[in-house]
Amino acid sequence: GRLFALTGNDTGLFFPFSGALYFDYASPYTGRISVATPTGVVGEWADVSLEKEGGTSRIRINGTVVVSGSTSAVLSAASVALFLGCAPDGSSFFKGWVKEMAVWNDGTAANCIARCAALAA
Repeated sequence: GRLFALTGNDTGLFFPFSGALYFDYASPYTGRISVATPTGVVGEWADVSLEKEGGTSRIRINGTVVVSGSTSAVLSAASVALFLGCAPDGSSFFKGWVKEMAVWNDGTAANCIARCAALAA
């Protein structure tokens, strides 16, 4: 199902859906990366990181990049609504538990480590 979605931006994460993970960044056509669902993710605790750096998007599972791809999509600057656990129309329910969620705009390694450590404290 859909773990999160943003209205008006076609941005979201299907985790998992039909045997794959899908990260849509601003467009399912020019901003999607996907990978077959990694072994050991379904039914287990996993740290999932979505990254967008320049023209590259990544999905990391427990710190390891499981898919990386070029994306040309650009986010709108408009304010949007964030939906957790479903699509904006209420469909595609996520079936699972989310322990915590953190969002920031500087995902450099040093910042990620410091911010994750602060969350754990």
